[in-house]
This record gives sequence, structure tokens and C-alpha cells, in this order.
Amino acid sequence: MTISKKQFQRKIRLWGFTKNVSHKDMQFMSTKAKRRIEDEGKQTVFKRRCEDSGSFQTVPAEKILAWQQRFGSGNDKGESTIGMFRMV
Repeated sequence: MTISKKQFQRKIRLWGFTKNVSHKDMQFMSTKAKRRIEDEGKQTVFKRRCEDSGSFQTVPAEKILAWQQRFGSGNDKGESTIGMFRMV
């Protein structure tokens, strides 16, 4: 028995494995982490709910850092925000 690409993609969505995080969500996570590290000195781990399954998926710190390097961190001073995430 073989499974088609379309069937496999549908199952992946059903299981809640998603690759892309919206620009708006990444901007929120970047800003929130920056504020928490400055105000409270706490590191942040982000989890987001998958739309289809309702399960939670951890957003890797590398993904947020890559987004910050590409689009900016929302940091007025131009400081690096690397190291503000705790690896899980």
C-alpha cells in the first residue's frame, strides 16, 4: 500500500505538525521575549496551538532568532537579542 503526497500532507496537518509561523506571531514572540528578559530577567519558551488538532507545538528558539536576524527584533537600540531564549 502506498500513500499519496496529498494524503500524507493532510495527515501531517491533522496531527498538528506545522512548519510555518505567521509574521504577526513571530513579531509578538520576539517582542514578548525581549520585554520579559529586560523587565523580569526571565527567559521564554513559546508554545503555540496547532489549528487542526488543538495540540501544542514548541517554537524553537533558533526559528525566532532566525526571524529576528531577517526582519529585526523590534529592538530600538540595535542590540542583539541572542541568548534570551532557553533551549528546551
